[in-house]
Amino acid sequence: MSIEVKIPAVGESISSGVVSVWHKKSGDFVDAGEALFTLETEKVSTEIVAEKSGVLETRVAEGQEVKIGEVVATIDDSKSAPEEKKTGKPPEKKKEPDAEKKRVEEKERKTTGERRISFARGTAHS
Repeated sequence: MSIEVKIPAVGESISSGVVSVWHKKSGDFVDAGEALFTLETEKVSTEIVAEKSGVLETRVAEGQEVKIGEVVATIDDSKSAPEEKKTGKPPEKKKEPDAEKKRVEEKERKTTGERRISFARGTAHS
């Protein structure tokens, strides 16, 4: 089923606006809540988001003036998101930065002969 994407009312005295930029192209899969395009009016510039997930089909070009309530695109919500491409390689494991930092500090301490000094007792510890 296709859902119409209409220009929303953005103010009492505003009757039209311009689709300044499409953030998604015709044929792209969009998620609900994802920005579709930017609508510019005399008073405000706002991003219009997808109400449902599906495949987007635009009906107007960038820079075109549109009236409030006009249908500018449709979203076919019967189509699902494309599957991720499988590469056959397992995901690369990332080292924890804290663990790596501790190993580097430990190595530096050993190579520089750094010692911790306790000033309370005046003794040195290796």
